[in-house]
Amino acid sequence: MLLHLSHSPTLIVSSHNIACEIMKTQDTGFANRPRLSAAKDFLYGCRDMIFVPYSDYYRQMWKICVQELLSITWVRSFSYVSEEVVTLMIEKISCLGSLQTPVNILEVNLTFSNHLTYRCAFSTKGDDGNTKFGEFSREVSIPFRVFDFGDIFPSIWLMDTVTGMHRRMKNVSQEIDAFFEQVIEEHIYKCKVGAKKGLSRCPPPGSK
Repeated sequence: MLLHLSHSPTLIVSSHNIACEIMKTQDTGFANRPRLSAAKDFLYGCRDMIFVPYSDYYRQMWKICVQELLSITWVRSFSYVSEEVVTLMIEKISCLGSLQTPVNILEVNLTFSNHLTYRCAFSTKGDDGNTKFGEFSREVSIPFRVFDFGDIFPSIWLMDTVTGMHRRMKNVSQEIDAFFEQVIEEHIYKCKVGAKKGLSRCPPPGSK
């Protein structure tokens, strides 16, 4: 079914065979995603792997990701972290369930997803999903879930200025940049210290 939502044609696929055709056979033809306002603000003009248009740049990023970040050796090196975090999540859900009160699975999943990401990225247990990194993750997810006038009705994009959403996204984006800048500087410092001690490789980010 094809819907025309303002200037954006939206194709709804409910057939398994057609979905396979789109996701596999015609993958490159459907690879480009809408350039959402939130993606432009948070992802440096849609330069990430999800929203960047299919191009040589995308293929190069995908190649680096597969070879460096998603290699079997690299993924296996964090298997113990995944197992530990999943175990903690199950225990948390079980504990909340025993209280016979509603459990917000989305919130629990977001908390532990942040925890897992933080531990794998920075090699430390310093974030339980509720501190600075988790706070940023929640702030970033909000604009992708709410209605944005500019994405649906480009002619009235100024309405997003009235709601304050763009100002909020810009402020959060600057805070995130400052956070990662600090992380990078700390890692560079540890590399320099490691070099003085005769270490052949830099310690992983977040290591003591």
